[in-house]
Amino acid sequence: LLQRHNEFEFREKRIFLRSEHSASGSLAGKSAKCVVFDELDKFEFTASGESSAEEVYSVVTKSTGRFGTDGIIVSISSPVSTDGLFWKLVEKGKKNPNLGMLVVHKPTWEMVDLTIKPEYAFDSEYMTAEREKDYDKFMRDYGAQPVGRLVPFFPDIDPIKACERNVRSPVVWENHRPHLADWYKPIKGKQYVIAGDPALRRDAFGLAMGHVEKDTIVVDFTMKFEKVPPAREINASHVRSFIEEIIDRGFKVSLFVTDVKTFPELFQSLEKRGVKIEQSFVKKETYDYLKERINLGEIFWPRDPDLFDELIHLEIVSQRKVDHPKFGSKDIADALANMAFYVKDVQRQKPVWRIISKW
Repeated sequence: LLQRHNEFEFREKRIFLRSEHSASGSLAGKSAKCVVFDELDKFEFTASGESSAEEVYSVVTKSTGRFGTDGIIVSISSPVSTDGLFWKLVEKGKKNPNLGMLVVHKPTWEMVDLTIKPEYAFDSEYMTAEREKDYDKFMRDYGAQPVGRLVPFFPDIDPIKACERNVRSPVVWENHRPHLADWYKPIKGKQYVIAGDPALRRDAFGLAMGHVEKDTIVVDFTMKFEKVPPAREINASHVRSFIEEIIDRGFKVSLFVTDVKTFPELFQSLEKRGVKIEQSFVKKETYDYLKERINLGEIFWPRDPDLFDELIHLEIVSQRKVDHPKFGSKDIADALANMAFYVKDVQRQKPVWRIISKW
């Protein structure tokens, strides 16, 4: 076995494997006996809001042409939408059995070996929670049933790019722990809002802090705590100590916004420091407000590749909810949306919050 960057070569078997990206332009002209598409319906959205799946599929499948009927094309994906390429291929294969297409359409609980992954059983605690949280999304991601046309929340990503600023982030990471850079100081008289979004499994924690300058929301930073293997959860003390460091530096944090009542030690610490706490679930209206600020150019933040990736992959589910794809996340985006929703009212000293009961 020879391994080179994105290539594997098995000389004895005369097999050559190459892992490629999903940009169609540089994939043309190659020959392959077998092509495998993983999560075909999750391919990137272009700036116009269109999926690149059909373009990439058209280019890459031509690479098997020289092998005739011996060329093999394998597509694996959750069927995101009824008008997505993957679902079109499924329906095409089912309706035309003489096309030489094998279609396997099964839900997760039938495809997975439940002796190894019992949590994916239909009636398991995890799957029941996922089903109750959002049935349409559950049936799409686990039941292999599309729920309708996937609509990107940001069909045009240019306004997002316009809100990015190529400035230094005040957050410095050392040994998987964040610290506030020495040069970053509070602005006298400014009130700051911090929003946190703990992941359901406690393996990530999105954070955003911002303040208002005239009519513009200035985001001081966006970031995400992630678990450090072999740990299964993030270190809650790192989150608490970082926020304490911000307050102790002199930043007047008037409000901390979160959507769940996890990490009680953090909230106890904030209350001792006089920070009010608001429990606010991120709704479509919250994201609509963020989207409006972005389109109007009334919010800016330091460039953050993770945040950018989350924002451009947000999708509208069943016309009433903003969510992320199955294998994506929106921890930072949720924190940004919640912070933006509250920060202007805090600066105007409107009584928009309530304190969560003592822990």
